[in-house]
Amino acid sequence: MGENCKHILKQLHRFISIELDEHEQAMIERHLEHCPPCHARFSFERYLCRLISLRAQRDSAPPSLRAKIMMVLRTEV
Repeated sequence: MGENCKHILKQLHRFISIELDEHEQAMIERHLEHCPPCHARFSFERYLCRLISLRAQRDSAPPSLRAKIMMVLRTEV
């Protein structure tokens, strides 16, 4: 694995979340088109992010936990 691949893999989460500037997004897209190992890792990471997001939308915290969290947030502000 080359240095470019290491840089790409470090940026995958931000790439998936579209948190990078246009230049960096485009550079990673080009790299993924030509690097099967990085593309495989990207596919897995994207799948995992989607799975977590779907799970988070479906599951919610119990009301008692939400109340405790809100109480802590109010005292912190």
